Amino acid sequence: MTKYQGGGGRHVAPSLFLGWVQGAGKIYFVPLLGVFALLLPILAGCDTGDIKPEMSLWGPVVTLGEAEQSAAPALSVMPGRVAAFWVGADETGVHQDTRLVDVGGLSERVVLPLPPVHPYGQQSAPASAGNTHLLWLDAGDDNLPRLVNALITPEMTVDRGPLLVSDRRTLHYSLLPAGDGGLWVVWSGGSPAEPGLYVQTMDGAGRSPHPRPLGVSGDWPLLAAGNGTTYLFWLNRAERQVYGGELLAGVLATQRVLVTSPDMLPGDRLLAMQAGLDQTHAYLFWTITRAAGGTETWYAAGSPTGGEWSPPARLGIVTTLDTPFTTGFNSGTARQSADGTEWLAWASPAPAQYAVLPVAAAWEKRLIVVYFQGGRVVGWQDIAATNGLIGTPLLVADRDLHLYLSWADPQPAGYAALQFTTTRQGG
Repeated sequence: MTKYQGGGGRHVAPSLFLGWVQGAGKIYFVPLLGVFALLLPILAGCDTGDIKPEMSLWGPVVTLGEAEQSAAPALSVMPGRVAAFWVGADETGVHQDTRLVDVGGLSERVVLPLPPVHPYGQQSAPASAGNTHLLWLDAGDDNLPRLVNALITPEMTVDRGPLLVSDRRTLHYSLLPAGDGGLWVVWSGGSPAEPGLYVQTMDGAGRSPHPRPLGVSGDWPLLAAGNGTTYLFWLNRAERQVYGGELLAGVLATQRVLVTSPDMLPGDRLLAMQAGLDQTHAYLFWTITRAAGGTETWYAAGSPTGGEWSPPARLGIVTTLDTPFTTGFNSGTARQSADGTEWLAWASPAPAQYAVLPVAAAWEKRLIVVYFQGGRVVGWQDIAATNGLIGTPLLVADRDLHLYLSWADPQPAGYAALQFTTTRQGG
C-alpha cells in the first residue's frame, strides 16, 4: 500500500472544493461554496427558517458540528461509543474532524492530522483493537481522485495512514466488514467512460494488498451480505442495467442482469445508488436530481440471486394509516404504511440483513425511517424536523437492534448543522 502524500501536502482554502462531479465522460471539480450558493436560493424559496431540533422521536438530537457538506457524517458504531467523522474547514484550510458520542456525552472535536486536498465520500467501520477504519476519496499526486484510508485509535489519533488504497482514478466505492476488524472493499475506476471494478481486502490494522480486477465494466459498486453470501451489485451505465453477483474469496463467481435503471433525461443526474437486504429480498435505491427541478428516490426489489425483479418505481408512502407496526428494532412503535404518493427522497438503507429493512429518507421537511419487508413498504416513523435535506442521511443498526441516525441539516447561513440521534439512550 502506498503512503498517501496528500497531493504533496497541499491544503486548499476552506471554500474551494467539495469534490468531483461526473458528467459527459469527464470529471469536474465543484466549488464548495458554489454548491451552497446554488442551493441557498432553493432553501430560501422553501422558507426553511433555521430549524435546529433538540429532540427526535427517539430522544435528544446532538449537533456534532457545522460544516459545508451536504452528506451525513460517517458513523462507526462500537460497544459503548460511536465515532463520527466529517470534512471541516476554517482559515487554516480543509481538514477531517471527528467526535465521540458515548454514555458520558459528546467529546471535544478533534482535527485529525491527515493532509487532505479535496476529501469527500467518507465511510467508516470498526477495526481491530478498538480502532476505526476511515476511508474517503481525495486527490492523488496526479490530482485525480483516489481511495484513501487511515486507521484511527480509540483516543482519536492516527495510528496508520493516510495510505492510498486504489491505484488509479476512482469514481465510487463500497465497503463491507469482513470479520476480525477487516474489510472487503470494491471500487470503480479507470476511464470514466467505461470504468472497471476492483476488489481488495483490508485487515484489522488497515493494511491492504494491491487491488485485483473483477473482470467486469461497471460503476456504483454496492456490497451486501446476507444468507451467508457476499453479494455485489453494480451499474453498467452504457446498458442502463444493474447487475448482481456473488463474491467468493474475492472472486466474482456469477453475474446476472437484475433490473433496468430508472429513466433519466438529458441533464438529470444520479446522485446516489444504494442497496439493502431483508430476509427474502434485495433492494436497490436510486436518488436522482432532475434537470427540470426536484430530487427523487426510485427503488426496485427482487431476489439477490436473480429471477423476477419489480421495475423501478418512485418511492412514496401512505402516511394516513393509524395501525401500529412493530419494527423489530428498539425504535418504538411505528405506523403501518404502503407504497403511496407522499414522495420521498435521499433514501439510505441500513447496512446488513434484517427481517425488516429500515431506510432513512426525507419527506418534505421531515426526516423519517421507512420499513420494508417482502419487497414493499410496510411501515414508517417520523423522526425529526429538518430544513429540507440536500444530501443523503446515514442509518446504522447495532447487534442489539438499536438504530443510529446522522444527517446534514442545511442552514440559511450557508453551512450544515451535522446532527445525530439514536434509539440507545443512557448506554
